[in-house]
Amino acid sequence: MANMDQPYRTVLMLGAGASAGSMYRLPVMYGFFDPDGPADISDSLLRGLRLIYGDSSDVRDINVEEVLAYLDMTARARMYADPRTVRETDYVEPLRLEIERYIQKRLEVPMPALEIPGFRRRDMYITPENTDPSHRALLNRYLSPTTEQGSPSTVMTTNYDLVVDWTLRALEKEVWPTAGVPTRLDKLSYLRGRRAAADLSRDPMIDGWYLKLHGSLDWFYCPNDACSYRADCFSAVFDSEWGPGVSLLPDHYHPNIPCLCGAHYRSLIVPPTMSKDYRQYP
Repeated sequence: MANMDQPYRTVLMLGAGASAGSMYRLPVMYGFFDPDGPADISDSLLRGLRLIYGDSSDVRDINVEEVLAYLDMTARARMYADPRTVRETDYVEPLRLEIERYIQKRLEVPMPALEIPGFRRRDMYITPENTDPSHRALLNRYLSPTTEQGSPSTVMTTNYDLVVDWTLRALEKEVWPTAGVPTRLDKLSYLRGRRAAADLSRDPMIDGWYLKLHGSLDWFYCPNDACSYRADCFSAVFDSEWGPGVSLLPDHYHPNIPCLCGAHYRSLIVPPTMSKDYRQYP
């Protein structure tokens, strides 16, 4: 995506430490499973973790990405395994679902204020002052179009949470002079929808991108291989200019009800495995 006419581009790479250092104090990968944390660890999740790590293991020492990688590789190995191995690993898919639910609860942060009192906005308004100050300062410094290298700069993250999403939304819509220019979130929506970047009203290579490499809390998809929506990835928050409520999306895109094919939608949490099957994820 580099534009060789530009002398250089800044790329911010944000990992779990960025969200841990935010005002939300989100967990890093180690210590993610916290019995004393804000999200309850279900009995079925605890049993599944101990099937992998043993009964004497302390769940606080478990790395959530390590578990996701193990489950992804085991699920693919089961397709070629003998019947006994298949029976012994029948916990894999239920455990993945439990972990996805836990990730949703563990990384949930309060939604910023969405409207100006007494003034109804047609698009989603997020008060910039209600977003995380450390992320706001970082993005303002390196991505603001008011700086020489701000517009072409890109931010990439392996985080599932929405800390950067909320901050970018507030800055790009309410602070930075971006009228008529596709924002980084706009272009991310195009990528999710598998639409051609050329459809954007402005050359997408001119300005920077926002890329979420391992999925996102607000992304969901239909896991049914035979479904016509199988290749689509929807956002429960940012796909609607009318507000964050998922009820504003078409009913069959709602993440809490079945797809038209009858399958239940899944959160798009991509395991950090080098050999992942890209046919499994949209």
